[in-house]
Amino acid sequence: MRAIFSHAGVACRSHSELCVSPRALACEKLACIATLASLVVVVGCSHRGAYEAVQHNRLNACNEEPTPELRADCRARNSATYEDYQRARDDLLVEETTDAE
Repeated sequence: MRAIFSHAGVACRSHSELCVSPRALACEKLACIATLASLVVVVGCSHRGAYEAVQHNRLNACNEEPTPELRADCRARNSATYEDYQRARDDLLVEETTDAE
């Protein structure tokens, strides 16, 4: 017969056994879910931030073009918003999926 120890108000069979109350488990799960949700938001924002940083650098590079026409062409090529980029990317992914079938 094993001895039963009390740890933080929860009965455990041994000191080495991990004893966690149901309430602590629920809090841990909630914290894990909140962390994952935050990570999803941060990752989404970082993709947008990276796109906008690269686009900003490209637009700055357009200022170094020698003629006004080349600068205007460069700006036109690099003026897509993040939403435009996402739509074009999604369209390409759909095309690749249908081509693979």
